[in-house]
Amino acid sequence: MAPTRPLVLTGSAVCCRTAARAVVPDEMIGRYSGVSRLSSWGSMPLGAAAAGALAEFISVRAVFWVGGTMTAALVMLVLWTVSSHDFREIEARAETSAHPATA
Repeated sequence: MAPTRPLVLTGSAVCCRTAARAVVPDEMIGRYSGVSRLSSWGSMPLGAAAAGALAEFISVRAVFWVGGTMTAALVMLVLWTVSSHDFREIEARAETSAHPATA
């Protein structure tokens, strides 16, 4: 698993940035990027502190189970709230911006 982790992380970052570029208006992309980086990089120390505090009361293995369960729940929530219609709309918007009308 360890050798594939960088590939998975790179692939997910590329997918997220591509989706963001398709959805976020050009004049807002700088603000979006700033908030995105602040929330992702800023949440890492908070999560580490919470995991450390939780590991003091329960086992480290249980902390990983809790983190994995929370991650799976978040993925399910996102997939539940974003419908296939939303994905089709994003794809259509991306196609329109990639191939603007020439006439």
